[in-house]
Amino acid sequence: MLTFRCTKKARDYFQINPQEINESSTAILNEWYLNIAPTVLGNFLLFVDAPTKLTVVVPCDAITDVGAAFCRSAIALYERLEFPDELISDEAQQIVTAIYTKTKSRSVLGCMNDIAYHVQFWAETALDIGTTIEALEESLSLVLHGPAPYKYPLETVWSQIAERYPTYDNKVKVERVTKRVWSEKEKIKPFFEDLSDDYGE
Repeated sequence: MLTFRCTKKARDYFQINPQEINESSTAILNEWYLNIAPTVLGNFLLFVDAPTKLTVVVPCDAITDVGAAFCRSAIALYERLEFPDELISDEAQQIVTAIYTKTKSRSVLGCMNDIAYHVQFWAETALDIGTTIEALEESLSLVLHGPAPYKYPLETVWSQIAERYPTYDNKVKVERVTKRVWSEKEKIKPFFEDLSDDYGE
């Protein structure tokens, strides 16, 4: 089971009725906060994993079913980041019993606001620099969000993977994926720098 904690904006947009949570999830990436980010390219639905801040971004006009849209986009992100096959399979099974409920953490909501700013600035420059949502998602996995201790979302996820799958040797893969994502992030670095200047980050 996955938990989708939706802001009122997201619940109203997709006509979601919040539910009570009666059980806990066994997934690594199990508690996602959902909010709408308006941009010059239209509205985007942000899925932000509460513990790690890993982010999935989906255009709202492409969504007919929130759970199905998340599953497609999240699994695609996991595969690009080369997460273990076991994790991808486990996470895909969890989405079948997703629970939609209200948010409960102001700290996570604050991080989501920062992420929304990144998405908005990305939208303003995306057409000029020829980047994609996929590149944005991967770049956000190497952007610091929230208070100390400072760890990148991708770094936090890999730490949890090592705990869940102790026999999985991921050192070489982590280095390769991190190097590739950093390289992609460099291509859209100007909009991150513009954002830092405007918001004093």
